[in-house]
Amino acid sequence: MKSCFIVSPIGELGSDTRKRADQVLRYIIRPALDKAGYDSVRADEISNPGIITTQILNHLSDSELVIADLTGHNPNVYYELGIRHAVGKPIIHIIEKGDNIPFDLASFRTIVVDHRDLDSAENAKVALEKAIYALESSPNSFEGLVQAANSKREAKENQPLSIRAYLSDDDPEKAEQFAKAVTLLKEALDLVVVEDPPAEKGSWWKSWVTKTNQALSEPEMAERLRKAERAIEMQALHKVQSEVDKNQAQAVSALMSSIESVPAAAIQVGSLLIVKTTNDQGVSSIAVRTLTQNQLTLLEKDPNILKTPGNILAALSINEIAES
Repeated sequence: MKSCFIVSPIGELGSDTRKRADQVLRYIIRPALDKAGYDSVRADEISNPGIITTQILNHLSDSELVIADLTGHNPNVYYELGIRHAVGKPIIHIIEKGDNIPFDLASFRTIVVDHRDLDSAENAKVALEKAIYALESSPNSFEGLVQAANSKREAKENQPLSIRAYLSDDDPEKAEQFAKAVTLLKEALDLVVVEDPPAEKGSWWKSWVTKTNQALSEPEMAERLRKAERAIEMQALHKVQSEVDKNQAQAVSALMSSIESVPAAAIQVGSLLIVKTTNDQGVSSIAVRTLTQNQLTLLEKDPNILKTPGNILAALSINEIAES
């Protein structure tokens, strides 16, 4: 017989949580499962001797189906839910009417239950029956959070890429030289400009919205930026490295030359960040790093951080890699 493991906030005997869990199980979940031919068990019903956690993990891993009740945002429920999503096998979410569905799970259909309303309970039971039937009709259609993330990561598309640049010097000639160098870098990375707003005056600040000319997966895009990072490192250290792409090496050389006489600069190309600072003694340094997702989020929220290169190093904890 097919098996279904029920993940639910259970609560102590006699508690409101337990009463609700038992009612939802008795009048909504079990009738739908019985009709579909499933044998079902909830954690408190496991009677086999042994370590309870191990048995729960086995049920989460081996059961053909899991039904998870998200009501009350119970931490044990979400822990078990995460394990099931990692396993990648079918799971159906239900939640009490009035509870909020967590943002990360909003893309998954969730059956809303009002266990105090007989009509609502009947509707929820029918919806659950249909959800079970849909999963059985297309057994390979379910994709958990982990699998969805991996699919997106591996999917090839014209990857979007933001480019932002700051120069502490607003000299028109330096700005023009720098803009040309950035253009060479965009060409070396095979990027197509989607939006090209004018530069801001005062100092020199400009941003571009680009996308890759060809469809790439996220790892392929990351590898392309990693090679650019390597080229910048080699240029900053005045070394020649045969593995660096020739076009990228030329673009990086032009970029580095364009900021040579500028005291401070910052360039963000997607997850690649280049920062130049000059201390009170007139000694300049260049830092280049691949940004983490948290750092990217920070810069997306406040791109003006790039206008103070010294603060970037502090805010993002980026260490110097070379001195010019």
